[in-house]
Amino acid sequence: MTKEKTGKDKPEDKPKPHYELDELLAKITPENMHPEISIGPPVGDELL
Repeated sequence: MTKEKTGKDKPEDKPKPHYELDELLAKITPENMHPEISIGPPVGDELL
């Protein structure tokens, strides 16, 4: 459907956001970091 038929923009009509890694990393604070989680000991070749 098009905007003329639905009155809404199609998803492909919106530009994709552009992210820079350094800008995203600058937003990390101790308050918005999640704690580490334990998923158990290595069970395969994870520990090399």
